[in-house]
Amino acid sequence: MKKIFLLTFFIFIANVSAATTYAIVNGEKITETELAPIINGIPGLNFDALNPEQKKQIIDRAIEIKLLSDQAKKEGIENDPTFKKELEMAKDTIAIRAYQAKELQNIKVSDSEIKEFYNKNKSKFMQPMQLKARHILVKNKSEAKKIISELSKSKNLNKDFAEDAKKYSLDTGTKNSGGELGWFVPNQMVPEFSKAAISLKNNQFTKTPVKSQFGYHIILKEGEKKPQVASLDQAKPFIENILRQEKLKIAIQNKAINLRKQAKITYGE
Repeated sequence: MKKIFLLTFFIFIANVSAATTYAIVNGEKITETELAPIINGIPGLNFDALNPEQKKQIIDRAIEIKLLSDQAKKEGIENDPTFKKELEMAKDTIAIRAYQAKELQNIKVSDSEIKEFYNKNKSKFMQPMQLKARHILVKNKSEAKKIISELSKSKNLNKDFAEDAKKYSLDTGTKNSGGELGWFVPNQMVPEFSKAAISLKNNQFTKTPVKSQFGYHIILKEGEKKPQVASLDQAKPFIENILRQEKLKIAIQNKAINLRKQAKITYGE
């Protein structure tokens, strides 16, 4: 399901975790490494903020790239003159990136610097309202009403809702997980969906089908988090990364200036 993004500082707060395997292609794993070129090519994109369907689109693109790359290698593309020329041109860029990554490891940021940045920018670390929900997406209103009628008789709503999502939902990105959307910022969803989800109480579902451009939704609200400012501990990884990147930028600029002073440079006519 399409989401409309309103990116905030809080969404970018990093979590350190083990590498996730998103797919396996002919025995080889698709992880963050394979997704990175695609994600980095879309300015402002935060993969963790995407809904399951959007994540699947990114993963599917990575799978296609892997398959095409493997096929090109099988056909001997690495011996092609154009490939060799492009590879040589890419080496300088890779060398600089690797050098910057190495230099970044040597850059330290103190707790006092992090705290100072946090205090000066606290308003930017506002965590917006978040909702947790499941949904069932169907094609027509009559089908949605039928499912709502069945769920109204349920004595175990969460269990029955999840089972109905697996059985009826057209949202291939969430149906296998029982329609689970996890936590999301309301305005990440299409307006009709957001408005309906906000109006619900926890553990309550929509008794009227919610129409959107995708079809008709039945929404079960599972939780709500009120807007709040992220704590210093929550914001710390993000702030540390920002400050380290700023220091790296200054260090690289100074290095370039010093190298120019030492180099013999002439310009062509």
